[in-house]
Amino acid sequence: DWFTGEHIGFFGGVEYFTPYKGLSVKADIGGDRYAAERAAFDFDRPAPWSLGVNYKPAPFADISLAMQGTDKIMGRISFQGLLQNFRHRSAQQKPMRFRPYRTGVTLPAEMENKATKDNISLTYTTVENNTAETFLNIYDQHSLPLQLKQAATHMANHAGPYVEQLRITPAHYGLHGPTVRLMRKDLENALSKHQGSAEEIWHNAEISHGREPMRKIRALDDRSVFFTPIYFVLDNQISLSEEDDGLLHRTSLLVQAKGISVAQFLTAGFGLRLNLNDNLDDLDQFRPHVFLPVRADVDEFADRFATIDTAFLGFTHTLYPDTHISLLGGYLEEMYAGAGGEILYRPFDSRFAIGAESWLALKRDPHSTLNYRLNGDHLLTGHIKAWYDIPKADITLGIKAGRYLAEDWGGTLSLQKHFKNGVKLEGYVTVTNQADFDLFGSATHADHGIRLTLPLGGFKYTPPGEIRVTAKPLGRNVGQSIENPLPLYDLTEPFSKAHLIPHWGEITD
Repeated sequence: DWFTGEHIGFFGGVEYFTPYKGLSVKADIGGDRYAAERAAFDFDRPAPWSLGVNYKPAPFADISLAMQGTDKIMGRISFQGLLQNFRHRSAQQKPMRFRPYRTGVTLPAEMENKATKDNISLTYTTVENNTAETFLNIYDQHSLPLQLKQAATHMANHAGPYVEQLRITPAHYGLHGPTVRLMRKDLENALSKHQGSAEEIWHNAEISHGREPMRKIRALDDRSVFFTPIYFVLDNQISLSEEDDGLLHRTSLLVQAKGISVAQFLTAGFGLRLNLNDNLDDLDQFRPHVFLPVRADVDEFADRFATIDTAFLGFTHTLYPDTHISLLGGYLEEMYAGAGGEILYRPFDSRFAIGAESWLALKRDPHSTLNYRLNGDHLLTGHIKAWYDIPKADITLGIKAGRYLAEDWGGTLSLQKHFKNGVKLEGYVTVTNQADFDLFGSATHADHGIRLTLPLGGFKYTPPGEIRVTAKPLGRNVGQSIENPLPLYDLTEPFSKAHLIPHWGEITD
């Protein structure tokens, strides 16, 4: 239907760069006369032309001022830069001193106590012959090699004169990965004498599965909730080109606490959502009414300032090397409560991973206090999933197929790019056998979106957290699935070879 027929619309623009550095003049004209909107309701169409100036004071900044027709003035300030240059999430880590000498006696308890004071959680620490072993509860905000260095420093500083091997098994939300064996002498040369390198440490390191693969690891050290910091998420959602509304947006602040240990072997999580700003008030006037909305009632959920985002209790466990499970129940996300689980098989040195999940989804009532009630709508949803890590690109291809929340069947294709500094860029396309309709009679079987996640850990005085910017259609019903608060693939990312090798240099930072 594009560029055909009797009523082709002309559009275009021109930019003139003035002799003044960074200053340019722009003009453009659009071809949309908004005929459908004017026929459907009393729509005050904007002028089709605009004229403005743009000033670029620095390579990373733009300041624009423009006039659209004779009755609208627009202003914009924008900043841009390469994602790989974003401030590293672990930049605030304070340096730790690796002792250049060996003295005293071997004290496993002191290894744990000193580590605790530096916000490092070591558990089940033992020493036998010339080997010290421990489990390291890791954090989302820092790479595994960096945390291995921190754990090894405390172990070596209190290992006495005869311990030569340090064996560390990383644990995350009750899951555990392969054991990493480090030679103490290599760490001494690199960290205290400055005569070694990360490559030498890697050459003599050994990676194997833990001592007791079936052993249940505590979700966190039960001595303190000090190891479960509050996590802040500034969540921005935008829909750029809805046919019934030109631009939709919503901004929320999520205050989360995950990984809280309950009865040692259970994991709890809680999140509060503060709806800061949106323009969804009139959304229901332009959308066909849906008797059982999946996410079409997003405007009603955004209408209340403070709501419970998540409140769940879960059990996570590494059944066998490379095989992990999770069982969750409670308020799983903003719009749904329920119960379900996931299983994941992810070998350490394989680029492939497979899994499956299933949920009994219970729709939450947006008109109740904190959205705590359920409206009675429930269904069973589930998917089979697979991932492939594309070589040399740090891009993960994801595929899933199954039943979605509108009882529609279909599949999702996604791509996710991980940057070493913690930035993530991901996009997806979902196609199902049902369709969403709009006011003008259009139908679509597809849902799609792109999300950029920027970590905040590298900026001074900023709390642990991240900024999310998601561009996707708002209020869709087809192709929607439960937003798992503890996705196993993300939780086990630090256990993978794809994570360990790119970040290995941080073991000597």
